[in-house]
Amino acid sequence: DGDQFTLGDGTPLRAWGVNLGSGALELDDAQIDLLALRLARRGVNMARLHGALFDRNGNDPMAVNARRLDRLQYLVAALKKQGIYSLISSYFPLWIDIKASDGIAGYDKIANKHPFGLVFFDARVQELHRAWLKKMLTAKSPYSAKPLGEDPAVAAVEAVNEDSLFFWTFSERNVPAEILAALEKKYAAWLAKRYGSAQKALAEWPSARHKNDGGDRVGLLDPWHLTAQGLGAGDHRKRAVDQARFYAETQFAFYADLKKFLRGLGAKNLVVASNWITADAATLGPLERWSYTAVAVVDKHGDFGG
Repeated sequence: DGDQFTLGDGTPLRAWGVNLGSGALELDDAQIDLLALRLARRGVNMARLHGALFDRNGNDPMAVNARRLDRLQYLVAALKKQGIYSLISSYFPLWIDIKASDGIAGYDKIANKHPFGLVFFDARVQELHRAWLKKMLTAKSPYSAKPLGEDPAVAAVEAVNEDSLFFWTFSERNVPAEILAALEKKYAAWLAKRYGSAQKALAEWPSARHKNDGGDRVGLLDPWHLTAQGLGAGDHRKRAVDQARFYAETQFAFYADLKKFLRGLGAKNLVVASNWITADAATLGPLERWSYTAVAVVDKHGDFGG
């Protein structure tokens, strides 16, 4: 409700939360019950359940690990008994090494196997992402007789953990050429809507050329060129500003579409965007945060040393 959380009757809610890693999904019933009780005794009333449910052992990229889903359902129910809400985080690109059976081109040609940034625009990765979420949120829980998507104890579902088009990981070095080419075609189409055609856009920054400009593509700059240090001036700056806007609108659209998809499943949980930093907090941070406003909740991670 605006800038605060409320219960269904309008009572303000302030959450004192903790993060539970994937190890919590390996516990038995008694261990989970004890964990929930200990947290409640310390005043905790919300827990972020951060762990992968997808099963990467076989060749079915849409498979979900039945045991881990069962543990998640039990964990939500046990926390609920102690008055603790859950926030579920189940997608993080570092948990995924792309395999041939995933149907995503180009990862056999580069060292990086993690799908950095792809969930925001790649149709295949979005298909897998939504398949995992659907199974997680629509499977009836044996511990509450309702799916997690309809359980009021699941306060929120996080779209993606720590990923952004504005971070260093989304670069030509980490993204296959085939994937990058597809995004550059989307960028050319976006520029055509903004300027009338991709060629007119290129004419707006004539001295700032890119090796991938031409045909139905407009090249994308690596993150450094979007930072205060790399923006430069003149045509290069104009080009970088256009690209930054394209990235921000792409991320916003992803979050907005995902929220519609979850509502279409019958899931009533609040939706949390990502929670990551950018290559330049002062220059790109506000764009990152703006893209999160497509959904209800903004999460900002604060990282500390050991």
